[in-house]
Amino acid sequence: MSEDLSDYSKAELQAKADELGVEYEDSDTKAELVEKINEAEEPETEEEEGADEEGDEGEGDEEEAPAVDTTATAQASEVHPELRPIEPDIADLSKDEEEGEHMAPLNGESWVVLDGDSDLVEDRYDGAIAGVIEWPTGVEHNPDTGETITFLPPDGTLLVKERSQGLTMSLPLDAFKEIHTSGRPDQFA
Repeated sequence: MSEDLSDYSKAELQAKADELGVEYEDSDTKAELVEKINEAEEPETEEEEGADEEGDEGEGDEEEAPAVDTTATAQASEVHPELRPIEPDIADLSKDEEEGEHMAPLNGESWVVLDGDSDLVEDRYDGAIAGVIEWPTGVEHNPDTGETITFLPPDGTLLVKERSQGLTMSLPLDAFKEIHTSGRPDQFA
């Protein structure tokens, strides 16, 4: 019974051929490599029953077969696509803070986009970008684990300077559409 080698890459087929001692050319196609490997495996299974002299070597060959399976396990994403790591769709991720999560602390490169829906922001500044001048930073220390967490307090206010007019405002976090902690967003650069 031949192993299904159709999902193997050319490099994996060459490695299997090397294990079996099959001679091949670097220019051989995958189909040619599969054919040579299958030809090399079939005579071995027939000869194992009749070759008592090579009994020790036959047992060694049986031990090599699981080694091939181990290699296949190392390549689980190719052999078993259902085990392939998933990349979550960012649109499906919640923007709400979960328990234990905190908003990252701001820094001197932080920028915000003003929200005109807030009572504290005039409609003409809706969507305007502003640089963050001053920001609060919260610190929590867990004495049990020794972990210290710094974060932007959800009830804090930011001192921001609007980019086009130079207006300085002190606003709570809900007065912003977006907060960018690592420089201006590309559309405003």
